[in-house]
Amino acid sequence: MIEFDTYRVEDDGRIVFSDQGLKELRPYFARAGIDIRSVRTYRDYLEARRRASPFFLDFLRDRIAKGKPSLERRALLAIVDGDDEVYERTLRQLMARQKLNVV
Repeated sequence: MIEFDTYRVEDDGRIVFSDQGLKELRPYFARAGIDIRSVRTYRDYLEARRRASPFFLDFLRDRIAKGKPSLERRALLAIVDGDDEVYERTLRQLMARQKLNVV
């Protein structure tokens, strides 16, 4: 058996998702039209990841955007969005904050 935070793979190849795995992966797979309940083996899981991969940046962006706004979150969103200008500006702000030891 192999175990991770989001799932475990039984010796016979069956995959069992943890509550965390269901919470995190259900919306990601759904973007590709995959019902996570149909993912029953590790092979199914790999295929679901492959099929969902074109939606990964959108999925990631949505996950980053949730939560309390912060400079770190802004920098991550700029990376995902490919916005170099916002990223560079935010990085400078983060570095200035670090120099001042402001958390």
